[in-house]
Amino acid sequence: MNSGHHLSREQLEQLALSQPHVVGIAESCSAAGKPVIKLLVDCPVEQITLPDALQADGIELQYVGDVKAQ
Repeated sequence: MNSGHHLSREQLEQLALSQPHVVGIAESCSAAGKPVIKLLVDCPVEQITLPDALQADGIELQYVGDVKAQ
């Protein structure tokens, strides 16, 4: 997936999951139908501040609420 960022998928996952409020990662499609990596977050996306490396084309935030194991 060429999404405009310069991190490997493993590096992206490690960095993303080390951020507060990021609870998961998913592959999806943007509204335009292009492949994206979605960072799943447990608070409204307006409250999230990400490092520059995670603010790239092909990376989107999606609010999913609290995630609890069952």
